[in-house]
Amino acid sequence: LILRRNSYLFGKRAVDIFAAIAGLTLSIPVLALLLPVYRFYKTKPFEKRTALGKNNKIIKLILLNELPNSKSRAASMASIARILPLFLSVFSGDMSLVGTRLRSGNLSLEDKPEYMDERWHMPPGLTGWCQLNMDSETSESELNGYDFLYIASSSLILDAKILLETCLLLLSCTHSRVLILPVSHL
Repeated sequence: LILRRNSYLFGKRAVDIFAAIAGLTLSIPVLALLLPVYRFYKTKPFEKRTALGKNNKIIKLILLNELPNSKSRAASMASIARILPLFLSVFSGDMSLVGTRLRSGNLSLEDKPEYMDERWHMPPGLTGWCQLNMDSETSESELNGYDFLYIASSSLILDAKILLETCLLLLSCTHSRVLILPVSHL
């Protein structure tokens, strides 16, 4: 069991590093296209936030700011591109490609419920089982249930399934709840 878990974690980290390099490489031309738009709107392109990562470590996140004109094509592109800088956190190991939800860095560790302890042992992900299954009506206990289900069932096959479903959602233009929503709640 320990050997299987270590093999999973090694494989997961290898996929994370490969995906982060690919994501950062792809983000360069996208950011090059978007930066003049931010300059046009006189808006700072990046914002910094904090979140709680693996083992309660506070991690610093860099995100693209939202553009003021939310109806424009550039704003739509920016909403998807918003997570591209997070590939830096995936590369550094603070986050994973697939994992639990991001948790706000403002959460006091004294205030966190004991049942959340298990969640702190896994790095948060750009996407995950919770992000795929949640909507605006999902309660906090249901969200925690999705995270715990992912932790209990975690495998490279499940991660591949989550990544495939995430890509299909992004391509179908219903991306608002995948990747973007968990970040906006920080």
